[in-house]
Order: sequence, then C-alpha cells, then structure tokens
Amino acid sequence: MKAALCRAFGGPADIAIGEAPDPIAADDEVVIDVHAASVTYMDVLMVSGGYQMKPPLPYVPGTEAAGTVSAVGSKVTRFKPGDRVATHGWYGGMAEKFKAKEIKCVAVPPSVPFEAAATVIHSYDTAWYGLVVRAKLQKGETIVVTGAAGGVGSATVDLARHLGARVIGAVGSDAHAEAVRAAGAEAVINYARENFRERLKELGGKRGIDVPKLAMNLPLLKNFSVVGIFCGAWQEREPAAALAAKETVMRLVGEGRLRPLVGLVLPLERTREAMEAVRDRKASGRVVVKVR
Repeated sequence: MKAALCRAFGGPADIAIGEAPDPIAADDEVVIDVHAASVTYMDVLMVSGGYQMKPPLPYVPGTEAAGTVSAVGSKVTRFKPGDRVATHGWYGGMAEKFKAKEIKCVAVPPSVPFEAAATVIHSYDTAWYGLVVRAKLQKGETIVVTGAAGGVGSATVDLARHLGARVIGAVGSDAHAEAVRAAGAEAVINYARENFRERLKELGGKRGIDVPKLAMNLPLLKNFSVVGIFCGAWQEREPAAALAAKETVMRLVGEGRLRPLVGLVLPLERTREAMEAVRDRKASGRVVVKVR
C-alpha cells in the first residue's frame, strides 16, 4: 500500500511517500480503507524523535483516520466491511489502509465528510474528558481556552459553546481570531499584542473565570481547584466510557450541533507540508491529509 514513511527521527523534512505492508486485522481489530487522516502535534513530535514513544523505523505516522471498513477480525461485532468509521492508534494512519482496535472505532454518520470525521476523536475526546468529565463545565460558566485556534483548542471552544458556556479564546495571531469566533468564542484575546491578564480581568467581570489554564501559584492564593487531565490514560482505564463519549460526539457532529474546524486539507503526497503547517501553526483548526 502507498503510505507516508518516517525513516529517521529528523522531523517532517524526512517524511517520504513509499510502499508499506498491508495491515492484517487481529481478532479484535478492524482494517479500514483510509479516506482521510488528521495531522496532530503528537505526530510531529513523534517523527521528530521528541515523543516518549518511538516506533521501530521505518514506520507510518498518523494517529487518527477515517474511511470504510475493508476487513474485520473474528471477534469484531460492531462493524462489517463497507461501514464508515473513524478510529485512532499510536501510528499508521497516513496510509491507504489502517488497522485499529474495535473499541477505538466509532461509526461515522453519512452526513459527516471523512475529512471532518478524521479530526474528531483526538481533539474532541480531549475536550470532552477535560470539560465534561473532569471540569464538569456548567451552562453559563465562563471558560478561557488558550491555544484556541489549534486542533484541541478549537474543539474545546466548540464543545464549550455547545454546553452553553461563555467562551473566551486566546490566540497568538490576529490571523486565527476570526476562526475562533466562528467556532463559538464570545471574545478573543491576542496575547501577542494585548495584556492577557488585564483583558481577562476586563472580560471576567466581578465573577471572574470559571475554567482557565493557570499558573500553579494561583490556586494557593485564590483558593482555586485544580483538575488535571490525561485523556490517553482515561481511554485505557475506562474504554467503555471513552467509547460512549466518542459516539456521543460523532452523533452531535452528524446533527450539526458540533462543528469540527478543518483549516487545511492536502493530498497524501504533501504529508511533509501538512506536518510543517502543524509544526509552524500556520492553519486554524485541524490539518488533514486526504488519501482517497
């Protein structure tokens, strides 16, 4: 199969298009014909040798993809060949075929393009775990999202808007501000040219901010609560709950109630350029590699 290949941990510049073996499904796995794969910052770190896990070289990068099921393992019960699915794994998505555990797959409604479906799991899982499970964000509360134009940031803005929160997005460039407003932010702060602290005081009013990212000395001074999130550990520890969240999010995307922000779509042959766009923060929202 045709695939993007990482042959050395030298960063996006070392990515090349070549041939890789077709994956074979184990009993609890599905293989999909990939239509689109997202590009995450984790992918960029991994090909650069900066991630805590280093796959054996050469390997196919790509943590998330969407397409149609081409094969299923003997113990798979939720999917059959031809089904539209999105899925994720540690690597392997930027290729014509991708295999993943059934528990990590979710059905994609017919109304959702594969380019958008390929961006949902990683970003919205993190946003869901952070806002719904851990922070327990309530309607009417005010949330500050830093890095609001990025993949996870834009998903967090979108989900917080859907939950009825008042969203303040923080970005580092005016070029990203309009996209963040479109995603659902009531206000946007450009911390490259505005006094972030003063603008937060102004926008927070007397009540202040309910869910921010903050310096660690503030909880002591302000009697704040601090909640940490590690979405990967949650998925491994509570796979059924994580799957239910995925299914809920994808249903909301299919209904148009959540709106994934796809900022750039490039063909598989331009995977290197796609990774550079993520590394250099050139795109608002998610960057996608289109395989079919």
